[in-house]
Amino acid sequence: MPEIWLPYGEHEVSLKLKREEVDELLTIKPPEGFTEKTGAKYYVTDGSEFSEKIVKEKIPEIKPLDVTGAKREEVVDGYLFAYPEALKETIIVCSVRIDPVYWFKGPHSVIAQAFGAEDEVLKRKDKFDPCDEDGGVWFAKRLLETSGAKALCYFGINGPSMMGEGLSVYEKLKEFFSNNIQKHKQKKFIIASAGGLPYDLTLKDALFSFYGISGIVEDGSEVLLVAKCNRGLGDESLRLSMLGINDTNQALKVLSDLQKKAKLSMVTSLPLTYLKRLGIKGYSSLTEAYDKIKKENVKAFLIENSYLYCKR
Repeated sequence: MPEIWLPYGEHEVSLKLKREEVDELLTIKPPEGFTEKTGAKYYVTDGSEFSEKIVKEKIPEIKPLDVTGAKREEVVDGYLFAYPEALKETIIVCSVRIDPVYWFKGPHSVIAQAFGAEDEVLKRKDKFDPCDEDGGVWFAKRLLETSGAKALCYFGINGPSMMGEGLSVYEKLKEFFSNNIQKHKQKKFIIASAGGLPYDLTLKDALFSFYGISGIVEDGSEVLLVAKCNRGLGDESLRLSMLGINDTNQALKVLSDLQKKAKLSMVTSLPLTYLKRLGIKGYSSLTEAYDKIKKENVKAFLIENSYLYCKR
C-alpha cells in the first residue's frame, strides 16, 4: 500500500492508497536554477512577503524602485512603453506559477502590474489558451525587453531560482512551460495540491495555483484541493462572494470554472463555514476527505504541485 505525500503549507500531508486506487501520481519538477551577475540597484516584487524576504536575505543592499519617478518613453511596434530610467538597474523578484492572465507568472507579469500595464495586457489578450503567447503576453514581454530589467524568479520556499537578464529568465521559463504541457484526458476524480508555500498561503493564492487543472476536470467529477491557506481568504472579492455579494476577479473565475464541472472539496485550515458559503466541502484531514469522497472503481489522479500544471 503506497503512502503518498502532498505539499501542504510548510509541510506535507500523507495518504495511504491501494495501488488499484491510483490512476497516477503526477510530479512536475521545477527547472534547474541559474545565477548570473545582475548589477541591480533597485528592486520590484510581486508584493508577497516571500519575495520581500528573498530580497532582504540575498540582496539586502538594493532599494525598492520608486515607480513614480522620471519616465522614459519608447515606441515599439506602434505602442508606447513608459517606465523609469532606473528600471534598467532594477531586479524583478517573484515566485513562478501558471497564471490566468499572463500564461505564467514571471518578470513580465510583475513589470506589467507595477507600471500600470495590466489593463493593456487584458485588452490585448485575444486568446484563451494559457499556453499560447497571445497579445497580452506579447505586450508584457516587450515592456520587459525595452526596459532592460533583471529578474530573480523562484519556485516555492525551498526550490530553485533563476537570476539574470529579465528577458533571458522569461525565455527560460517559457521554454520550461512549453516543454511541460500536460496531455492528460479528463479525469473523474482529482486530488491536487497547490504546491505548498507560497502557493497556498491564502485561498486566493491557492485558486490561482489550481488554475491549470480546470482543463482535465470532467463534468460531474470529484475534485479534492489540498491547500493550507493559513492566512485566510487573501482577497476582498472572495469575502464578498462568501457573504453573497456578487463580485468578479480572476480568483473567483477559477473557482467558478471548477464548480461548473465538479463537486469541490478542500483540505485546508480555513474555517469550514467559509468554504460552505463558497460552495466547497471542507475537511481538515486528507484521509478523512478521501474516505468520504472516493467512489467504487474510480481511481484517483493525484497532482503534487498544481502551480506548474498546464494542459494544452
